[in-house]
Amino acid sequence: LSVLMTGARLYHFRVSVLEGFSYCNLNAEFMIYVDRPPIAFPSEYIMRGGISFLIGMLLFLVYLYYLHTHHTPFISKSSSLHANLNRDTHEHTGQTTGRGTTDSDEN
Repeated sequence: LSVLMTGARLYHFRVSVLEGFSYCNLNAEFMIYVDRPPIAFPSEYIMRGGISFLIGMLLFLVYLYYLHTHHTPFISKSSSLHANLNRDTHEHTGQTTGRGTTDSDEN
């Protein structure tokens, strides 16, 4: 015999012994108060899944924040190095700059 008790409430039971098992009519009444019932079947899995998802999203957002604050965007070193070398050689040779003037005109 198993009794599934769902909900926090007072349960009232009456138990009787069948004829032939006892020499008298044996009846008993008892009450059970359920204080903290277990969570229903699908609710527990839904709550665990939702909490796990929220913790995962929180960790992902913290990771994105870390990337945003601690890392600079990737810059190709070869192109930036050539750009600086070309700028230095133009300044020393007097060639025209990107504005259409020469370095000697600026003096």
